[in-house]
This record gives sequence, C-alpha cells and structure tokens, in this order.
Amino acid sequence: MTYKVIIVDDEPTTIATIKQLGQWDVYNMEVVGMFDAAQHVIQHLERHQVDLIITDMEMPGLSGVELLNYLKMKHISAQTLVISGYDYFDYVKQAIQAHSIDYLLKPINKKELNQALEKVEIELARSLTNNQWLQDIDAKKMQRLKDIVFNVRARFENNHLDQIDQLIAYSLEDQGEAIYYDKPLLNKFLRELNKSIEDILYTYNLKLDQLSISCLNRIDAQSDLVALTKVYHDIFAMLINKKLEIGNNALNLIDVRDYIDRNYSDPDISLSKIADEFHVTREYLSRVFKQRYGNNLTEYIIELKMKKAEALIVSDAVKIKHAAEQVGYGDLSYFYRVWKKYFRCTPKELIMSKKANQDNQ
Repeated sequence: MTYKVIIVDDEPTTIATIKQLGQWDVYNMEVVGMFDAAQHVIQHLERHQVDLIITDMEMPGLSGVELLNYLKMKHISAQTLVISGYDYFDYVKQAIQAHSIDYLLKPINKKELNQALEKVEIELARSLTNNQWLQDIDAKKMQRLKDIVFNVRARFENNHLDQIDQLIAYSLEDQGEAIYYDKPLLNKFLRELNKSIEDILYTYNLKLDQLSISCLNRIDAQSDLVALTKVYHDIFAMLINKKLEIGNNALNLIDVRDYIDRNYSDPDISLSKIADEFHVTREYLSRVFKQRYGNNLTEYIIELKMKKAEALIVSDAVKIKHAAEQVGYGDLSYFYRVWKKYFRCTPKELIMSKKANQDNQ
C-alpha cells in the first residue's frame, strides 16, 4: 500500500526541500498535502486520513507543539516527524512524549530525512500487523496501562528501584484485572515499557549491554511471570546505576564549545554531527549544553555565524554572497532568512544604520 504524507511549515522553501529530498517511492509514500499553517492541517484531518505528518514546531497561529497535542487529544494515529530551526530541548521533549519518529533540524539533511522516513515505514508496517488486536483493547484499559508506565518512569527519575519492582509486579499480577492474564494488553504494556526504556537511553545517553538487549528481545506475552519481573528489575537497576555514575560530568562541554568555535563555518555543522563527534545522543547534548550555557547549541552556532557575517559585511565590506559562503551558508536565500530573524533587519539596513551612527558621532 501507499502511505499518505502531509507537510506543514510556514516557510515554502522548507516544504519544497522536503518534497524534493524525500525518496517517497522507495518508502511507499506519497505527499498528498502541503500546508503553511497547522490550522489547515486540522481541517484536512477532519475529512481525510493520513499516515505521516511532517511538521515544523514554530509557526504563526497554531504551533507544532499544539498540533501534536491536538493529535493526541483526538486520538489520531498518524505518525509524526518533527522539524525545527532550533534544538530547543522542550521541543525535543514534546516530540518524544508524542512518540514522534524523529526530530530533524533545518536546513534539512537528505540522509537524515530518508533515514527517518525508513523508520516511519517500518513503524507503519508494524502498526498494520498489530491493528487487529489493538482494536480489542478498550480505552479504559489503555489509559490504565499508560498511567502505570508513566509512574514507572517517574520512579526511575527518583532512583526508586524498589518502587519500580512493586509497581510492575502489582500491575502484572495483583490487580483485579491483572495485565499478565490479558495477553493483548500485556503485549501493549511490554511495548510501552520498552519505549519508555528507549526514551531513558536517549535522554541520559545510556546503552544497554548485549545480555540485557537479548533478554528484552526474548520477552513477550508468553514469557513466564517471574522471568518478566526479573528482566525489568535488572534493566532498571542497571539504568539507575549508570545514571548515578554519569552525573553531569559525562561530557566535557568546554571541548564541545571549542569544537564549535573552530568549525562553525562548516556548512554541515549541526547538532547531529557534533553529537556523533562526541559519541552522545542529540537529545543528551542539547539538554546539557542548554543547562550549562543557558542557550541552545544551534542558537550558539547561529550566533557565531551571524557575528562573523556581520563583521565581514559591515566592517570589511565583503559582498553578502561571499560572506554567507565564508560562514557556511551555500544557500543565499536561507542565509537571508536566518540573518533577518537574528538581526531583525536586512544586511543593507544594518549597514546603513551603522553608517548613520558613525556619521552622527
């Protein structure tokens, strides 16, 4: 089957770029709608079913965050792929909570986009396979399940392993409608628990050992109850210990900032590339950089680029096109958009303003 995709962004060039770079035929997808506002997406969803929504987070009127909340409130099952010009950790968190497939930063990278589309195709195919038994699980049971997983995560954040053990054991066996004896619900519960573990791994830049991965892969609704509880006890114990060991010193952020200062003019520099360079996840790097320096890593890169471009254009009288290339922008129109958003004026207006100030002195 062909999966239906819609794209929403208030910048037409971004929509055009995504449309051009996506290998839609390869992943059995078709772009059926392109919108410049989230309100139009909602109107479309009232009349049509879609499989994937690619959305910007910052838009006039209804934001991408509000669109994700709307999808959740209306129980719309479409997959989501989030894009943004900035690596705001709150946006990353919102994307994770909405179970978005990925979080891509502008300018859109072809490889990252298509890797995300591949993940979407896999998840959509899996959803079709599981759709029949999912329909048999009523909303009340599903809400109870989500509440349990939420509480497990909360106890992990507070390092309460004993409470995690009690909560999982009580949920599986001791409740009036025990999850363990409702096999479709148990399958869903295990999937949600594993998603929560994946979120923890991304958030804290942790990794499971091969034994734990193997145990998780073997666990399913037919597993012995004792085996189930032991696997999750061992995994959460390991994750809590690793989180406590790492603390805030897992990454030397001075080295990260020095790397950016040396390489800010690289056209390919991005949150993803820097995370790969320092062997951490994008989410972890974004979070700890913001905690240390108060602004986002992408904002820091843009600030360096814009200050250098200002010096080249205003002080050194370098042509705008050449200045853009020197700070890593091959696309002049994109450079203009970033410049205007940063300085709140055009390069020509800034030059005239500086000249006027000099004449008045």
